[in-house]
Amino acid sequence: MDSKEYFIEVRNKYYKMQTVSDEIQELKRLSECAGALDYSKERVQSSGNEPSFLNSLEKADDRIEKYMKLLNEYEDYREEALSRLNTLSDGLNARILHMKFFKFLSLEKIADELNYSFATIRKRYWLAMKECDSKRIWEDNYNE
Repeated sequence: MDSKEYFIEVRNKYYKMQTVSDEIQELKRLSECAGALDYSKERVQSSGNEPSFLNSLEKADDRIEKYMKLLNEYEDYREEALSRLNTLSDGLNARILHMKFFKFLSLEKIADELNYSFATIRKRYWLAMKECDSKRIWEDNYNE
């Protein structure tokens, strides 16, 4: 695995976690809506295919469990990646990669935030990626 693939994997873990978080929020919203129903009046069942409130709760529990698992996995992966980034020879290069892949900023925005030209940030980005690949810091057997 090269550096870019590794960073993409970290980003994908983040997006998976966000997707499950959004699902949990939607289930929470739906459960709040269900609480507003008046259960004191007799109702006619419209269809046997509609999910019951209990099924929604079970789904929410499953989603929360999945979210927690993804969150722990992402945090472990992120912590390891940041630790390995700190082994780069230049702190600015490490910071650029951090901003690019962990804060999801474009190189243009990184240049603005760090008060460097876009050309400088782009060059430093590619040098940092090259150093990551040459050090092979993303391999499982990497030792600092």
